[in-house]
Amino acid sequence: MTTAEPYRKVLLVLSSDVPSGRVLDAACALCDRMGAGLEIVGLGEALSAELLDATVREVAHSGLSCRAVAKPDWGVEDLVDWANSRACVATVMLSATAKGVATEEGQVDADGWRRLSCPLVVVGRESIDEQM
Repeated sequence: MTTAEPYRKVLLVLSSDVPSGRVLDAACALCDRMGAGLEIVGLGEALSAELLDATVREVAHSGLSCRAVAKPDWGVEDLVDWANSRACVATVMLSATAKGVATEEGQVDADGWRRLSCPLVVVGRESIDEQM
């Protein structure tokens, strides 16, 4: 018997060469709570196919449905259009320090994300406890 892939998806946007463990853990936890699958979208050329595949394997060990797609020539607008065209996307997650989607100060550039139809979840560098 095979298990059906979850209909709802969390899109995790990665744009650096090493995905943060904190961001990956937060994405997996959200998927688990929502009963959703994880779809990793690699923006830019910093993410190799091997790194995306290794990340998918790491997530699969936790029992979550996961797949990855590389979009090296996409920007925020392309990603927003793609997410908005897919009814299964429940939320989009990204790191506050994601290159190409955040400012130098680590703040998300909101202008590019305004048209996103689903919630945008931004994961900070450290936990709230460490910030206080």
